[in-house]
Amino acid sequence: MVTHVSTSLDDFLKQGPRIDHMSQLIAAKDQDTTWLVTVQVNIFACGALAIGVIASHKLTDGCNLVRFINSWASMNRACGGDGAFAPTYDKLDHLFPPVTNSSPGHSSDPVDQEAIVVTKRFLFNGTSISKLRAKAGSAKGEHTRVTLVASLLWKALIAVDRVKSGSFRDCLLTVAMNLRGKASSPVSKSSFGNVWAPYPIRFLQNETEPEFCDLVALIEDTTRNVIKWVQKASGEEICRHAKAVYALVDEELKQNKFCIFTSWCRFPIYEVDFGWGKPCWVTEAGSALEMVSLMDDKDGDGIEAWVSLNHKEMYVFERDHDILDFTS
Repeated sequence: MVTHVSTSLDDFLKQGPRIDHMSQLIAAKDQDTTWLVTVQVNIFACGALAIGVIASHKLTDGCNLVRFINSWASMNRACGGDGAFAPTYDKLDHLFPPVTNSSPGHSSDPVDQEAIVVTKRFLFNGTSISKLRAKAGSAKGEHTRVTLVASLLWKALIAVDRVKSGSFRDCLLTVAMNLRGKASSPVSKSSFGNVWAPYPIRFLQNETEPEFCDLVALIEDTTRNVIKWVQKASGEEICRHAKAVYALVDEELKQNKFCIFTSWCRFPIYEVDFGWGKPCWVTEAGSALEMVSLMDDKDGDGIEAWVSLNHKEMYVFERDHDILDFTS
């Protein structure tokens, strides 16, 4: 699909990261009713281009979507003569056999059907990441950017839940893990499909607000243990574990006290070059589900956090003192 935008790219970007504007640059947001892959080429009045791509999770995950776009760009630079995209599937249906599910499937529909979910960007630049490292007692970089940012955001979301419920409650953080190069089954890093699994991290409530350092340690320790387990588990065990996590999320969803995090960090999305240079900005177009998506900034040392929340909770979240201190 090709569209024409009646403004220049500079003027468009000067309006800031408005999700209602970004969503107009992609063809469709409903992955259940659209084509498996849809591309919208947006031509600005100045001649600049913005390319919007949406792909169904029935086909692929974020890791391979970025790989597909890079390969497509490479073919475009070579006029189709080089860089052909050759996906491998590694017999994933045998490595991760389907699990019989007698319970209702996992639903991404919000509990409150009348809730208005809004998406806003919170930028952690390189300076903010350095401040977070110092706050965590780590000036040498042993904590990853993703862990530091996720911990601060989770701390703010726990505080939002306290305002909503009147007290601190157990809170579940659900993270998506890329299984390529981690699982004991022979899954190559170029394997195409949905090669990821969710894993839960639980904050157990007490009478006091959680400390940032404690959440950093909790995320790191849980992630380290899950990676060790995945390296030994069979594909069938990983599938059963994923099913159990989805059931756990559904239970937490009924009480509206869980967080979904996904990270695109370190995916080479800023390396995409169709022959006109690398992109000045790569972003997403929001979510109808309350969740957090993390993406590298253009410099590669910061993180853009795209947070989708009920609009009433967003009002509290964006006024959290840590969010105000560390983001722009």
